[in-house]
Amino acid sequence: MAAVMTITVRDETATWDEPGYLASGYSYWFTGRYDMIPEHPPLARLLQSLPLRLIHHPQLDTNSPEWKRSEFVMVGNLFLYRNTASPDAMLFAGRLVSIAMALAFAVYLAWWTRRRFGDAAGITALALYAFDPNIIAHGRYTTNDLPVAAFGFMAWTLWLEGGGVLAGLALGCALATKFSALYLVPLLIAMAIVQRRLRALAITAATALAVVVIVYAPEVLHSGQLPPLAARITRAGITGPALSALAALHVPAYSFLTGIDWQSSHSATGHPAYLLGQVSDRGWWYYFPVAFAVKTPAATLAGALAALALIWRSRHRRLLAALLLPAAVYFALAMTTHIDIGVRYLLPIYPFLFVVIAAVLAEWRKPAAIAVVALLAIESAAIYPDYLAFFNFPSGGPKAGPNYLLDSNIDWGQDYKKLSRYLASHGIRDIRLGFFANVDFAYYGIHADGIPQDATAETLDDVVAVSATPLFGQYVGPERFAWLRARRPMAVVGHSIFVYDLRKNPAP
Repeated sequence: MAAVMTITVRDETATWDEPGYLASGYSYWFTGRYDMIPEHPPLARLLQSLPLRLIHHPQLDTNSPEWKRSEFVMVGNLFLYRNTASPDAMLFAGRLVSIAMALAFAVYLAWWTRRRFGDAAGITALALYAFDPNIIAHGRYTTNDLPVAAFGFMAWTLWLEGGGVLAGLALGCALATKFSALYLVPLLIAMAIVQRRLRALAITAATALAVVVIVYAPEVLHSGQLPPLAARITRAGITGPALSALAALHVPAYSFLTGIDWQSSHSATGHPAYLLGQVSDRGWWYYFPVAFAVKTPAATLAGALAALALIWRSRHRRLLAALLLPAAVYFALAMTTHIDIGVRYLLPIYPFLFVVIAAVLAEWRKPAAIAVVALLAIESAAIYPDYLAFFNFPSGGPKAGPNYLLDSNIDWGQDYKKLSRYLASHGIRDIRLGFFANVDFAYYGIHADGIPQDATAETLDDVVAVSATPLFGQYVGPERFAWLRARRPMAVVGHSIFVYDLRKNPAP
């Protein structure tokens, strides 16, 4: 897993979120302010940007017009590609932190599963995690999707071990990584009431709060300089009443609270989404069931079905049911949101699923566990090195991916190094480009003009490259490139960029 992550990620350009995540994390270290991208907590970004602070020492201009206008996508792009340090070196340094975190979690996952269910279950859970294409894909990037899955799993399993300080540390790290971890709070409260473990809950809650306060320490120490919360929140969405109550108490506008409000409002209003050839600003309740069905490896799906059929015969059924509870609750909550942009939002359920599959199959069907892992290894090897574009073989594989999903499921701006090499190997210097990326194309040797809004195959005399997300209509509408989708591409680079030769007289 370490080798595959490290080798493949060096060949990928920055995904859409990574420049902003690195720049914002770096800004937190030096400004003590969480103004940049406050819709997510800062812990993962602080860790991922730490090598930049210790080794590369890039410059961040907080007086630039882009910073003052809060154009943070552009701020991130300028930070990564217009700096004193190499863009590839900075990006790789941040990604190495993510890889280290993914590997550290692998150790915890294997240790905890082995401790509870035995050697065979421990190694099976580890294999399910280490070969999973979605874990490999998102564990390499400087984002917060896998870190929050890791901290959330650790918080729940440490609670099952007795709760207290360790569970609180993990819960606090989860809450300081991504707001989706808030789903654990009512679950832990309910469990504590049912189990009559209120003292353990108090210790866990106090520790988690301390972690969040420490992460947000610069704001907490200067809270007198913050405006009132009432002036900074929309009160929209599911958290509106709770935040309104805090605002009535004249609480300062801590970024943790305004970030929760932003996410709640975003979920209520929706985000442009794509599913099964359709686009919508509000998404679909069945988006994540479809994403789970087509993006989860067939081996894992088969293992899950077998485990569910056998779980009630297991001597560990109560513990396994306790592991399935947070996964089921999280999945149900995901179906209510209107932010439908990637299976990465489901990563928190996978570690629980891996453990349940491993425990049941290792107890009842060891040959089945071996077969599941072998099939998963084959699926994982088949998609190498384009893990982000993985789709299971019952769905048709990565070639059929755009029939189901777009955005970070296939095309997140990661394949422009590969496009540059393809163009160079075919002697193509100038192209027209339609993209979904936060990348400096000139840095990678791509000389591109845009595609006119009224362009057709007859009016262009160029090589045209369009990434899957705009090509199939997300963010631009399905009509924008319908004329291009009707043609056969000359190549598909990394399963995410479609290249068309529209030259009238192409050179040999």
